[in-house]
Amino acid sequence: MIEIEQAVPDTARVMVDFTQMKSFGQNPLILERGDGIRVTDVFGKTYIDGLSGVFTVNLGHGVQELIDVAAAQARQIAFTAPTMATNLPALRLAELLIDITPEHYSTVKFFTGGSEANEAAIKLARQYWMQAGHPRKYKIISRYRSYHGGTGHAMAASAQTAWKWKFEPFAPGFIHVTPPARPGCAACRRADGCTMACLDLMEQAIVEEHPETV
Repeated sequence: MIEIEQAVPDTARVMVDFTQMKSFGQNPLILERGDGIRVTDVFGKTYIDGLSGVFTVNLGHGVQELIDVAAAQARQIAFTAPTMATNLPALRLAELLIDITPEHYSTVKFFTGGSEANEAAIKLARQYWMQAGHPRKYKIISRYRSYHGGTGHAMAASAQTAWKWKFEPFAPGFIHVTPPARPGCAACRRADGCTMACLDLMEQAIVEEHPETV
């Protein structure tokens, strides 16, 4: 444990997401340790770690098996740059992933998070068409109300206006269409069931943008 007087000044040194730093410094949450589904702050108060989405600790805190495996790997080799080499754990994990994915998937590229992975997917798609002789085929279609990450192109592909407008303008080449869900589809809300209007809107967007560019 550390004293409150020592803990509070330190909060100004670290930016915390989804909160105003001025108010956070007045009543900071500074976590010190975790065990299973529970975490404990520096003042000794324990919480259930109920965060979801990208913040989920799926296997819980303090799992001894994971600690032992990570320590053993760190003692053997801590990092291999993915530029001109790979490593045995990466190869084994790739095999496991390919075994549970559809048959047409045969290769894995690892990234550290979803935003980076989506950025790479956009780049891979554009590189593919560039090398295939279609350099104008660069536009990306995604859905309104979608979220693809907090980095540049991933945010451009996202359609969460409240999260985006402060960071505009974004790179060109991103088009958005209505999602295939009744709550977000005006045509379906007016009808008794699904009208498949979202498919028509997708086709319309492709035609208007010119298929050779999408």
